[in-house]
Amino acid sequence: MDLYIYLCEDAPFIQDGRRLSVDERSLLDKSHRSFFENKPLIQFNYEGGYEKRLEHVIAAIEKFLTKF
Repeated sequence: MDLYIYLCEDAPFIQDGRRLSVDERSLLDKSHRSFFENKPLIQFNYEGGYEKRLEHVIAAIEKFLTKF
C-alpha cells in the first residue's frame, strides 16, 4: 500500500543557503517526473499555493485511506 504525492516545482523559490539552485531544482523535478512516469504507481501532482496544496494533499490521503 503506497501513496506517492508529488508537489510540482511551481511554489516560490526561497534560497535559505541549504537548497539547490533554481536550475538544479528544475533538473531534479524533471528527473522525478521521469521516474514516476515509468512506474505503475499512484501519483498526484499538485500545483498552486501552499494552502491549496495542503487541502489537496489531505483530501488525497483521506480518499486513499478509505480504500482500505
